[in-house]
Amino acid sequence: MQLTMVCRDRSARTLGIQEPMFLTEDHIRKRVYDALLSTAPEALLVEKWSGYTVKTGSERQREFLVREMDLAMFTLQAQPELTQLLVLGGLKHRIVLTTYEVKGHTRTKEGKWSEPAFGDGLDQAVVHLYQGADNSWLVYPDIGSEKGTKLADICSNFCPRVGVLFVTKSGSFLPYKAPVEGPITGQNEQTKRKMLARLITSGTYSRINEPDWAKKHLY
Repeated sequence: MQLTMVCRDRSARTLGIQEPMFLTEDHIRKRVYDALLSTAPEALLVEKWSGYTVKTGSERQREFLVREMDLAMFTLQAQPELTQLLVLGGLKHRIVLTTYEVKGHTRTKEGKWSEPAFGDGLDQAVVHLYQGADNSWLVYPDIGSEKGTKLADICSNFCPRVGVLFVTKSGSFLPYKAPVEGPITGQNEQTKRKMLARLITSGTYSRINEPDWAKKHLY
């Protein structure tokens, strides 16, 4: 599932917490994680996934992804019988991997706040596709409709599989462009299944929502 409509997070207002004047990467990542968890509780959702822990003899070593994923979401999607037979090797579901590359406001040495540089993170969003993602979102604080439209145009013309999503101070999600999903191939499906299995058994991350189908390896 993707954030493809304007949503509003009222948790801060309900708890009496003042909305932040500037949205850092941590603020935005938490809001998107919580919104995804609320709308897709059966998805496997992982935050700040950097790689795996690998056991070599009596020692454990870190194996890193090409680029860390700020947020990654695995969902199961039922497929037509023909796709099951010809592409998935008889499996009934395909795995859909959606990633979110998050950029936020940063504070300068002088104490001033600045928005992300235009296009910052776009390279990482593309690398997530290389790593096996079906959809990749670039997530910014709201930098205005003019810049949002330009960023969406760049993605549409040069990297259509990357979507653009803005998060407002009030907690709304403003999608400027949805990603174009990549083709279904047997090789990519096997790659995602291996990634998912390793994530569950030895992944390194900050937090994870692991549904029953993932715990029971029903994928």
